Amino acid sequence: MTTSALTQLIRPAATAAVALTLLAGCAEPPADTTTVVRPVPLFTITDQATHQLRTFPARIEAREETQLSFRVPGELEQLNVLAGQAVAAGALLALLDDRDYRSELAARQADFDLADADFRRLKTLRERQVVSQADFDNAQARLSAAQVALQMAKDRLADTRLEAPYDGRIAQRLVQNHQSVQAMQPVLVMQDNVNLDVIIQVPEALLSRIQEEQVSTEYQPEVRFAAAPSQSYPVSFKELSTQITPGSQSFEVRFALTNPAQLTVLPGMAATLELDLAQLQPSTFGAGEITVPVTAVIADNTTGQDQVWVYQPDNGTVRPVAVTLGAISQDGVTVQGPLTPGDQIVSAGVASLRDGMAVKPLVRERGI
Repeated sequence: MTTSALTQLIRPAATAAVALTLLAGCAEPPADTTTVVRPVPLFTITDQATHQLRTFPARIEAREETQLSFRVPGELEQLNVLAGQAVAAGALLALLDDRDYRSELAARQADFDLADADFRRLKTLRERQVVSQADFDNAQARLSAAQVALQMAKDRLADTRLEAPYDGRIAQRLVQNHQSVQAMQPVLVMQDNVNLDVIIQVPEALLSRIQEEQVSTEYQPEVRFAAAPSQSYPVSFKELSTQITPGSQSFEVRFALTNPAQLTVLPGMAATLELDLAQLQPSTFGAGEITVPVTAVIADNTTGQDQVWVYQPDNGTVRPVAVTLGAISQDGVTVQGPLTPGDQIVSAGVASLRDGMAVKPLVRERGI
């Protein structure tokens, strides 16, 4: 075989090999079959009892606080009490120099005796038709005026004594002994040390959900003091102020507390009040209600049923759980359904989820 003939045989074969090589280089790469697992934010369902237990900073006030004063002026002769001293109702607290008032009483007594004697004499004479009716009427009027003046003198003498109006404690002395005081000038400040008020501020967002006619009258919140944090004392609802507290969107609520025998509690002290909303108003905050983020709830496209998506950590998938919506607050929305403490639900981006979809918990990097 000649050289030219051999070349003619090899050239077509080489051309075919090059063509095959070019075709192989232009072929599409194989498709990537790796499944992408979507990260989702999760919200953990908490214990309902813990969620409904609210704590409020509280302050203690005396149920009664009175500024005591004399109704007449004079010089203090006795000031028998000290600040902080416990006193019983009716105890003598202070006494004015009463010499002028006793003299006035004696003068009014003499005037009364004279008017009474004149009246009796004229009454006898009038029965005999010796004096006129006008003279008799004047005598009767003088007697009545003398009687009023006598009673006023007795009252003014009695007002020189300052007595405790109820059982309590002297909170403050405002004057010193032997000092001259004016009528109605405060002398002492007295407080009821048995019955106390516990005062808290309740935000309007919470107060707006409480209906007075649905509140349990048997439930008693508890108050604790820093001096004995392990000991709690029951309190009873007393009153609600309907005027908002200046500078805040909250309202003042008062509870009644009987001063505990085991602990010294004084007006002005701080405390903590624990309020279980589930017991306060079961119809609104009762068992079975759970608060979740509003963005965790979505309606099913087919049935319209509200649902949340529960994450299943054993297989890394989600499943829908039907719920019933309740009230919406700044904390989220309350729902009822087959959810238990410890369950994790997807808290955002639920519109693109489907039953059995593989997801993974979203882990935020530190600083983001």
